[in-house]
Amino acid sequence: ALGRNSIPGAGTADFTDYIQTDAAINQGNSGGALVNLNGEVVGMNSWIASNSGGNIGLGFSIPINTAKKDIESLISKGKIEYGWLGASIGSVPDDLAADMKLAGANGAFIYNIFRGSPADLAGIVPGDFVTALNGTPVKNSNQLLQMIGNLSPGDRASFDIIRAGSKTNLTAKIAVRAAEEEIAKQAGQVWPGMYIANVNDDVRKSLSLPAGVKGVVIASVDKGSASEIAGLRQGDVIEKIGDRNIGSTADFYSLMGQKTGAEISFRVFRQGVEISVGIVR
Repeated sequence: ALGRNSIPGAGTADFTDYIQTDAAINQGNSGGALVNLNGEVVGMNSWIASNSGGNIGLGFSIPINTAKKDIESLISKGKIEYGWLGASIGSVPDDLAADMKLAGANGAFIYNIFRGSPADLAGIVPGDFVTALNGTPVKNSNQLLQMIGNLSPGDRASFDIIRAGSKTNLTAKIAVRAAEEEIAKQAGQVWPGMYIANVNDDVRKSLSLPAGVKGVVIASVDKGSASEIAGLRQGDVIEKIGDRNIGSTADFYSLMGQKTGAEISFRVFRQGVEISVGIVR
């Protein structure tokens, strides 16, 4: 099986793509060749998912085309570098897809961006939906992460995007992906640093919201992000951004493209009280 990623316990990033194999891989075999019936090397053995700790389980190998690229990077630079866009990328839940008129569409959704990142400098904003990279259609978020990771730092990448129902194209200069711990230190640059959902009957009941309260609910807040620093919390209901009423997730994302440096005011309903929270974009 091809295209395996996000393997629990593997210690690898989502942009790592694997071949899944039932060939026996013992501990200590990492780096060995995965060979097909024609004697051709098709992968480099890397990981086994096993309950026993032995060779009984699912084996995973790095595809040979990926390994060759990494070998060339090691020879020329002494290290392996992956491309980085500077955006939180994910799939689209059904309710969000309906709001954004993306139901049934293939692609990947931009939830957050890092301020000053290639994505930010290119004009990519939260709420954008990427449908193609350098002319290659994007099926889902995992594929886009892999495609970006396989780009070389300094490459100029062309993104086909749907924004608020309209198509556009933006070009970003890809940067070097830092180690995960270094990226985590940049949490304060994540904009807006929250994930939101529509207020449905279940949410209204769970939060005991009065009938007159309308908006979107914050489902989670990224630790250390601009939203957390400003005091926004999970369970807050965003009623207004600036002077505009927020009735859906589409309304919310339509206002996330504000220019860097602009202060944005959020009117929030929290535990029976309305408060105002300001965040500098």
